Amino acid sequence: MSTRQRQVLDAAIEVLGAQGLRRLTHRAVDERAGLPAGSTSNCFRTREALLGGVIDRVLELEIDGWRQVTERLTVSDRPTVSDRPTVSDRLAVSDRLVVPDRPTGTDQDAFVSTLGCLVRDLATRHRALTLARHAVFTEAATNPALRRRVVEGKRKLTAWATPIVAALGLPDPARQLTLLLALIEGLLTNQLADPEPDFDPEAAIAALLRGMRTAT
Repeated sequence: MSTRQRQVLDAAIEVLGAQGLRRLTHRAVDERAGLPAGSTSNCFRTREALLGGVIDRVLELEIDGWRQVTERLTVSDRPTVSDRPTVSDRLAVSDRLVVPDRPTGTDQDAFVSTLGCLVRDLATRHRALTLARHAVFTEAATNPALRRRVVEGKRKLTAWATPIVAALGLPDPARQLTLLLALIEGLLTNQLADPEPDFDPEAAIAALLRGMRTAT
């Protein structure tokens, strides 16, 4: 993905997050990015191509968020993943996602603290990114070509994040990651639709992890 393509896609994410799917046009993206008319069309000729690019970019940023979780954890056995994003793949919508610099406590405490901070960031500073993700994923539900891109992107995300969950000592990390991602999805959806001033994703994440351990 070229620098210009990322610039265009980050602007498209901002349009989606601020105005919704109906307002996503090549012209609107050009204006948001501050680019000459026709720049978005040069990168993505059709609206479907643009939406596909947004899906790829959103999932790229999700993997980067999990990479940051890995960097901040205090677990001793950090996973090694072959297709780790490079520096150029990191968040460029505005600033990078924020996670604690040095979480303290047990491995699980550090995981809960770090992931909770990431979820809170996605509901506040990077609200537009989360809204854009919801918009394009909903569109993919009725578009087979877009759905295939979502499936492939989620496969990559699972490959990246499963070793992080496994490092917590959970016996079925792939399945438990699926449950964790579903919890995060629900937390973000509810917080975006009906913001709570005392939003506490850490409590929900910790409760789910306790349940996973109890179930085993």
